[in-house]
Amino acid sequence: LGVSEEACPLTLSAIDKSERRKPEQTIAALEEANPGKGASLFEEIKQIKEINTLDAVMKRLKQCGDEGCSRAQEWSALLSILEALGCEEFVGVDLSIVRGLAYYTGFL
Repeated sequence: LGVSEEACPLTLSAIDKSERRKPEQTIAALEEANPGKGASLFEEIKQIKEINTLDAVMKRLKQCGDEGCSRAQEWSALLSILEALGCEEFVGVDLSIVRGLAYYTGFL
């Protein structure tokens, strides 16, 4: 979404708190972290948070250029492992959870 490395922690914090805040407060927090982009980021994030299937995650990631394709490969590897373990039916998608994204860098 064009969020800089520097703005990432505040942006993730705004997303994390968005379920407990009014939309206007989330937009203000996103604007503070990303001047001139708060409202547009809010709309993009709202769409992303509505993704609730693994297929939709893969489709969205593939639209995000090289980094997205790299992330899609990570998701594919994870899904293969889950399938091999017979666990895939117990996995759900909730992209509104952002805790840990500031320090976790992937699945594997």
